[in-house]
Amino acid sequence: EEEPPQPDPTQSGNDMAQQRAQPNLPPRMEYQLQSLLAIMSVDFLKLFLTPIPLVETVPIALRESWARANATIYDWIHTHTVDTPEHNAGLYWEFLLHKILLRRPYRTSRGRKRRPSKPYDTIQQRFHLFEIGDYRTLVRGLVSQCERYVKKKRRKGQPDINITIKSVQRLLSVGQFSKSHAALLTKGLADLDDPSINAQMCAKHVHKHRPLPGTLLPNLPDVTLRVKLRKKYQSLDSLAGTGPCGYHNEYLRALAVPFADEWAQRAIPLHEAFAEDMINARLPSWYYWVLTSIKLVGLLKNTP
Repeated sequence: EEEPPQPDPTQSGNDMAQQRAQPNLPPRMEYQLQSLLAIMSVDFLKLFLTPIPLVETVPIALRESWARANATIYDWIHTHTVDTPEHNAGLYWEFLLHKILLRRPYRTSRGRKRRPSKPYDTIQQRFHLFEIGDYRTLVRGLVSQCERYVKKKRRKGQPDINITIKSVQRLLSVGQFSKSHAALLTKGLADLDDPSINAQMCAKHVHKHRPLPGTLLPNLPDVTLRVKLRKKYQSLDSLAGTGPCGYHNEYLRALAVPFADEWAQRAIPLHEAFAEDMINARLPSWYYWVLTSIKLVGLLKNTP
């Protein structure tokens, strides 16, 4: 097992806390070889934060392929040393794999019909590219779609009643009664580009007055935390909310089923090995910085 990086004795506690709070991402690099390192040439944060449309569930016919892809990425992470370009590339893939493989095809309007801008850019085709190791094409496809995608602003005030009804019906179909009730009573979301709304949000989320300690407390017991994930994945709620990257619970539930393929069966054990590294502070500080990203929304309390 790899040891977590040791603190620099020349740094003060405040300096180390600040470095953890705002770490530098790995440098962008161009790689000519066709490998998972291809992802190191992209603007990672842009791809991570751009809200592109994703499928809500993994298609049944592709669940084994999805498990195989997960096993490939987590095995790559597990076999490389922390803070090397290879390990950092694996962490980039860990954050972006669902966007690379499970995003909806970008569609354009021509006349009365809507058609994919690239008919070959389908979910099935992306899984095929992953299986044959054409990672550069996969990464370029995500970059291209993120550049074309323009985020639609949420309309201020009461949401469209037809959209609300469809949302409520979907929630009721999976037994989410509390969320259905809340969806019926919502007054919508505020426009965060409005300076007055933005000022209210900033006033509610003030900076901490005291910095967090730069190092762990002394004399902590030397233990390794371990986790089991299969039953946890199986019990995840359907149609739950997602974070900034749009990752759905259904993507994890799709892994917690038996597979005939041995490599697909390795997905859960490799997820557990990665989770142990994460909770035992063995990963780079930038990973935790990205992992703790949040998405702020402004709830309207009074109808305009």
